[in-house]
Amino acid sequence: MRGPMNPMRSTVSPVHMRPSSGAHIGLPTGMPQPGVNVIGGTFPVSMGYSPSHSPIRRPRSMFKSDYCSTRKFLFFFISLAVDCIDIGANWWIYQEIRDYKSGLVFGSFSPSIILALYIFSILGTILSILETLNLLSFSCKWYYINPDIALAISLWLEDIPQLGINVNLVYCRERPITKAQYTRAITGIIVVVYKMLVGLSRHCACCGKKFLKYTQTDINERCAWRSRFISSMMVIGFAVALAEASHVFKYTKYHINQKELQMNVPKQIMDGGWDVNRYFNNVSVYFSPPPIHHHSKMATQPHSEWVRMTSIYEIMSSKVVTFDYSYTEATNDRPAIVAFKRGFRSECYIVEPYEMRFNWSDTCLDLTNTTIYSIHFTFKYYLDRYMTMGTILYNYAFCEARGFGARKMEARRHHRLIPLYFQSYVRSKWSAFLASRKSRVPQWSYYNRLQHSLQMVSNVWNTGFHQCPPTGHLVPIYDHSLRVNCTEIL
Repeated sequence: MRGPMNPMRSTVSPVHMRPSSGAHIGLPTGMPQPGVNVIGGTFPVSMGYSPSHSPIRRPRSMFKSDYCSTRKFLFFFISLAVDCIDIGANWWIYQEIRDYKSGLVFGSFSPSIILALYIFSILGTILSILETLNLLSFSCKWYYINPDIALAISLWLEDIPQLGINVNLVYCRERPITKAQYTRAITGIIVVVYKMLVGLSRHCACCGKKFLKYTQTDINERCAWRSRFISSMMVIGFAVALAEASHVFKYTKYHINQKELQMNVPKQIMDGGWDVNRYFNNVSVYFSPPPIHHHSKMATQPHSEWVRMTSIYEIMSSKVVTFDYSYTEATNDRPAIVAFKRGFRSECYIVEPYEMRFNWSDTCLDLTNTTIYSIHFTFKYYLDRYMTMGTILYNYAFCEARGFGARKMEARRHHRLIPLYFQSYVRSKWSAFLASRKSRVPQWSYYNRLQHSLQMVSNVWNTGFHQCPPTGHLVPIYDHSLRVNCTEIL
C-alpha cells in the first residue's frame, strides 16, 4: 500500500531557471534567479528568502536543533558549576573575615573592608544568578540581554571588585588568612580564565569560526550590536581581573624569607617555622619593676630599667608560664635583695642601691627579716581558629610578707604593671637580668632600653610583601580571670 503523497511534491512543479525564463514571475530577463534545490529541479522563491525560514524545511526536535544544541547546554552547565564555586568562595571568605580576631602581629580587619566584602558578595550572588538564567535562555536562542553585555557587567560589578578586596586583604600578609583565602585565589583565576574563553568563543563565531555551530543569522544579529566600546571594556576587564587574581594567588602561595621567594602551603602556625622565626626571634616579655630605693634610677626615671621574664617561644610551647619577682627595699645601711623564679629555676641577688651592683647569692631572702614584696605573673597562650598566631593573656598579683617564711597576702599598695614585647639580641639565655662579659666575673644589671637596644615590636613586626605596620596586639592582653595566688610565690 502506498503511503501518503508528499504535498510539497504534488503542489510544486520543478522549474529549471534559465536566463530567459524569468518574465513569467516578474523578474528582469537575463538575471540569475534565486531558488532552492529540490528533487527534480529548483524551486523559485522571493528575494526576501532566508535559509532558516525555508517553507520546505522540515522542523526538527527542539533539543536536536542548532538553537538548543547539546553543546550549548553543556556550556551552560559548566558555567553554572563555575558560578556556584565562585559564589561559595565569596561567602566563605566573608564569613572567615567577619569572625577574624586580633592576635599577635595580625589584627582584625576594618569594618569598611567587611562591609564592602558583604555588599559585593550579595551583588555577586545576584549577578551570577541573573547571568546563569540569561545563559540558559541563550542556549535556546532567545535571551534577556546579550551575553557579551552580561559578561562585561559581571566583570566590572562582581569579579573585579571582589578580587580587588581580596588583593587588599592579602596586601600586608605573606600567607593565606585562612584556607578560604587560598581557595578564593585559585577559583578567581579559574573563573576569569573561563569567562575569557566564553567571550573569545563568541568573538570567534563573529569571525566566521562557528565554534558553537551558530547560523549566519545568529552571527549577523550578534555582530550588529557589538561596538568598539563594549569590546574594549571586556578586554580591559579581563586584563584587570586576571592581574588581580594572579596577585591574590602570588600573595597567598609565596612568602618572603630573607628576601627570597619561597613556596608556601596553608598549614598550622606551629608547623610553619618561617613566620614564627621572622616575628618572634629574640622577642621576649619585659616589665619595669618598682624602685628598690627612692634615689635609684628607677625612681627618678620611670620605665628606664627592665626585667626580662620569658620569651614568646616559651609561652607558645608551654601554654602556661609563671614568673615571680621578689624584692626588699634598700635603706641607707642595708642593701636591697632581688630574686626571681621562673619554672624550676630561681636566682637571688644582693643589690647595692647606689652603684646598682648585683652580687649573686644562693640564699639571700632567708637572711632578711624585713618586708618582702612579690609580684606573681601568669602568662597563658591562647590560639583560636580565627587567629593567625594566637595571643598571650596575663594576670598578676602584688603580694607582701613580713619576713621570709611568713604568710603572704595581697599588698596594700599597688603598682600599675604593663608587660611589653621587646626584641634584643643582647640578652642572657636563662637569667631575668643581663650579664656583662667585660670581666671574668659576670656583672649583672637591669636591661636598659637605650644601652641594650631594646626594640619595640611595632618597629620589628613589619608584615607582608610591602612591610606594612602590625595591626595585632603589641602587648600581652590583661585577663583578670586567670588564677593567681600569693601563696604560690617565693
